[in-house]
Amino acid sequence: MQATSSKRSVYQTFSRFLQAVVVSWIACSSGAAFALEHNTLFLPFKINAPDTANVTVAADKALEREVTAKGMKMLSRSQAEKMVNYGGTWPPAASSLAKAAEAAGADYVVVGSLNKLGNRISIDCAVVDMLAPRSPYTTFREADSINDLPRVTGDVVGAMMTYSNRSAVVASIAPEGNE
Repeated sequence: MQATSSKRSVYQTFSRFLQAVVVSWIACSSGAAFALEHNTLFLPFKINAPDTANVTVAADKALEREVTAKGMKMLSRSQAEKMVNYGGTWPPAASSLAKAAEAAGADYVVVGSLNKLGNRISIDCAVVDMLAPRSPYTTFREADSINDLPRVTGDVVGAMMTYSNRSAVVASIAPEGNE
């Protein structure tokens, strides 16, 4: 009988340990995911287009849709214009970006411009790590027309998100068995 109760005790101890490990893993995983949601701040694009008003409305809507769908933050154009000079040198100075990042509690700030030449559009973006603002990661996407704005914006937001959350992404898992 002692052997049976001893086995049961070992099983119960192992079961409790396994439960504690699983609960801890879930807590850490959800905490990391929650932290990543608020890690990156997007500023509205600087618009360089002949029909600035129309392009601005479309670009802001597309960017806001993509950013919020991915759980990140975006300043409204009116908020951003209070912190950075959209009429001045672009991209803005690191000190302006630092103010925006601090206000939003972000580690990364994404700034970009949308250029329209004829029917074609180009979005150029940089994600700035506020701990190393002199080394931004940049990307660009092009499209044949303003109708492709949602797709191109989605691509840019995805690239910026991948970069700013790169430390939390598992590149690959290769299981190895016993040999």
